[in-house]
Amino acid sequence: LAAAKAAALADLETALATYLEEDYTAENWTTLNTAKTDGDSAINEATDLAGVAAALDAALVAMDAVPTFAEMLMITDISRTSEGEVTLVFRTTPYVLLTLETSTDLKSWTTITTATPGTEMWSFVHDSAPATGPRRFYRAFLTP
Repeated sequence: LAAAKAAALADLETALATYLEEDYTAENWTTLNTAKTDGDSAINEATDLAGVAAALDAALVAMDAVPTFAEMLMITDISRTSEGEVTLVFRTTPYVLLTLETSTDLKSWTTITTATPGTEMWSFVHDSAPATGPRRFYRAFLTP
């Protein structure tokens, strides 16, 4: 049992080393490290091999569930009026700076806004003149 616990603790430490702090908000980095610490405790408290394996698996799942910056921003809805006004709705992490850009060719991008939404859902209306040509593309990213 002691050897299994030592191996599981080493596996958990190795897994933690694969995550990069710069990929996470400070809060999410703390959450990821807490999941690892909780896993360490559960492994140490396990009374049999199955308990060790279950504790290791649970810790790995909990660590993997913590979203990175890239995973925290998603366009959930986009609509366009006949006048060319575009409304984008995002799911994001509150109080994290994001940048929204537009392009007509996917090569040249223009920043149309930077914002720090105070809620998980955020809407942006792009009411500039319609793009020349049939398409306008958008991309958004969190700005660490």
